[in-house]
Amino acid sequence: MIAIKSTFQFEQFVIIKSDLIFRAPKNQSSGDGNFVNSLVNQYLIDIDYGFQENTEYIQLFMKISINKNDAPIDGYQIFAEGVGFIRKTNQAPNHEFIQALHISGLSMALNQLRAFVVSLTNFAPLGKYVIPAIDLDSLILGKNQQTKARSSKVKVRSNKVKVKPK
Repeated sequence: MIAIKSTFQFEQFVIIKSDLIFRAPKNQSSGDGNFVNSLVNQYLIDIDYGFQENTEYIQLFMKISINKNDAPIDGYQIFAEGVGFIRKTNQAPNHEFIQALHISGLSMALNQLRAFVVSLTNFAPLGKYVIPAIDLDSLILGKNQQTKARSSKVKVRSNKVKVKPK
């Protein structure tokens, strides 16, 4: 089957902030593969993203926090934030372009973060950590619900606050 090019070009992805903390496991050798797998499979993963448009690009900001919660378990605590630069390549209808951004763009950005995290942890004590497969549909649905909740709060506040033009 002949591939059809997307409605956008994912031109670049750069990491703008990252952090890796290692807390040595107390009970087991870090060389025990079964122990390491059971440990990293317990990590909570939090992903957030957002789009920002300017005249040249659409910027896709994505950040991931792994085991960076109130009660982290031993092993890695990882944070990485990056931005992808996306350019629309054809005159596709706006709804098709937005759909492509949310499906393909998010997947590309997540894969870039995945590669970065593997590189970041490759020489760390527990070895490389690979971000597991993520359900993008639930990520998008959760983001949409979060955005709707925020926009309803903003509408309420906007009646009370005056904004001065620059």
